[in-house]
Amino acid sequence: MQGSTEMTATHAAMLNEHRQGRHTQAFNGVYRAMIQHSAARGVDPSSELDVERVFAAVTLLADRRDHELTPFIARWHPAVDAACPGGSVAG
Repeated sequence: MQGSTEMTATHAAMLNEHRQGRHTQAFNGVYRAMIQHSAARGVDPSSELDVERVFAAVTLLADRRDHELTPFIARWHPAVDAACPGGSVAG
């Protein structure tokens, strides 16, 4: 059985193999940003990127227009808006 961090890498490989459009773009954007954030903090990204954390971030970003912190965000990262225009992965 795979651990949660291995599941993240497996899911990323499957998504990229089948190229699921915006879902792949959204997942890759979140995955890349989380890796960069961990590395900038001096933490091994592979130890923090469990599948639950990644999918929680994807869900929060997909629903970002309804989030209670949205009024305090002046501008979303361009990659977020490109992957989820209008605030929805399905969108």
